[in-house]
Amino acid sequence: PNSVSLLKIGAAANAQLGNAPEAIKLSQKILTFKPDSTDVYVNLGNLYASLDDLESAIENFKIAINLQSTYVDAYLNLASTLQQKGLVDEAIKISTEALSINPNEPRILCNLACALKEKGLFHQCIENCKRAISISPDFAEAHLNLGSALQELGSLEEASSCYQKALEINPEMSEAHSNLGLIHLQQGDLDEAIWFLSASLRVNSESPRVLFDLA
Repeated sequence: PNSVSLLKIGAAANAQLGNAPEAIKLSQKILTFKPDSTDVYVNLGNLYASLDDLESAIENFKIAINLQSTYVDAYLNLASTLQQKGLVDEAIKISTEALSINPNEPRILCNLACALKEKGLFHQCIENCKRAISISPDFAEAHLNLGSALQELGSLEEASSCYQKALEINPEMSEAHSNLGLIHLQQGDLDEAIWFLSASLRVNSESPRVLFDLA
């Protein structure tokens, strides 16, 4: 294999092993050979995000989009990272731009729904979740976000149904377990609440929110 192929193999192997700094070095070397490699910039963004260097992650995702304005994964990762950094309005803007390019991409709709939910725009969040589900009925994340928005609006039975659907698709979804536990807690059903919160901990034993709720 040529030098670029070897560098890509090395970068991927180090990323898989959790050695992000070395994967970054190798990815940057790839760019000296192929400076227009959009996938390398996206990979760099993901690597920087894994190190909590969100500024560098955002910079690389933006470069990828400038090189290829229809690169869906770059938009998705950029919007998620902006939201993680607390720049929710910018995340909404990026997801909206992405939808103008690909209006039927359920992951973009779900990203936008997450940001809208964080802004307290629950009805708009619900609308986007339902659109995502209509396109991809087995998209567990969309069912989860729909349930979360409904829960915020006090529609607990509808929210429960959404969480149950999410768990049918992905039984390992910790947040769906914990949210169901909180609903049962609100309804005074302590045994069911403990069961679901414990199930959430079995999936994600490091969740401080679940530990607090169980306490």
